[in-house]
Amino acid sequence: MNPKKPFILFYIVTVLFFAGLDGAGAETPAAFLSGAEQTAAHAGLFAAAGETVRLCEAFLSENPGATEEERREIAQATAAVLDSIRLTPLSGPEETTAGNAFAGPFTASIVSLNGAPEPGEALQFTASFPENGAGKRITAEFRVQVPSGGGPVQAAYLPPAPPCGVTGTLEIRPAFLDGAPQTMQLLEEFAPETSRALRAEFPYRVAAPKNRPTVISLLDYDQNGRTVADSPSAHALLAALIRLGFRGTGMAEFPPQIDPADEPALYDAAAALFGGNDMRYIYGTVHTSALEKNAEGGFTAVLSASIHVYDFRQKEKTAAYPFRAAATGETERQALENAEFALCEQTIAPALEYGM
Repeated sequence: MNPKKPFILFYIVTVLFFAGLDGAGAETPAAFLSGAEQTAAHAGLFAAAGETVRLCEAFLSENPGATEEERREIAQATAAVLDSIRLTPLSGPEETTAGNAFAGPFTASIVSLNGAPEPGEALQFTASFPENGAGKRITAEFRVQVPSGGGPVQAAYLPPAPPCGVTGTLEIRPAFLDGAPQTMQLLEEFAPETSRALRAEFPYRVAAPKNRPTVISLLDYDQNGRTVADSPSAHALLAALIRLGFRGTGMAEFPPQIDPADEPALYDAAAALFGGNDMRYIYGTVHTSALEKNAEGGFTAVLSASIHVYDFRQKEKTAAYPFRAAATGETERQALENAEFALCEQTIAPALEYGM
């Protein structure tokens, strides 16, 4: 007999107890699966689900060497309770502009397949959404009161006014999933449908303000790693942003600071030159990754860019993106110009419009 089998069964029986089931005789995961699906709601749907997640996380933390069979068993046992809860996106507001709140909340419908939350019960949820394009996210908890007279249960969350442009996803999920990363990973591996059903996702789009003072500094490199004079990519990006309606945007060159990626020195130099109190600063490098003759007799150019945005008003980096674009041309110069257009006009500028 697997020496860990009694421990797994202990967890299953404990979960049965918290789900309002009779643990006696529940000697297999199959018994738990069939019983929990029918009666988990009797002890309070969210209470049973939260306790199940807590026990699953404890099992995984205490058994890092659990076999695949053991992980599958505990995943199935956990999913059996969590399958009673479904979150579906109901409605979400249109996009907004940085500095302005969304017109209304993001709302998810809470569907129970086996019973319903108790009238008057307070349910805890978490909303997670991007704060900026540099990978920073905000997580906020909020409470939903189940209507005392019955009826549909909805989780609605209105984020605070976003500080900068950003594109991503807002997610609403039960708060009992927070602090249980191993359980979520387990469910994604063995019960992906359960994992997806516990989260309602919404498009989250915030346009960057187009009247902020903005400075662009890009350093170009050719295919041999040499710097290119006159910052062609900065010129192309400036023209692209102006065509998108950005105003108060210009260029500056700081190659000594950009080249070694000395960001503190770069920010100091930019602030000293422009004042910097309200400035938005776009900087980075563009490399010619390839410039080769192609099968059609012309040339193919590939450009790779690393673009960052520092907001002096917020005193932090608000965007960090890798970009890549390729194009062809009859000559090397034409291929490079076409790749530059594809990179700056068609890729970077549209991303920054909703990402800085």
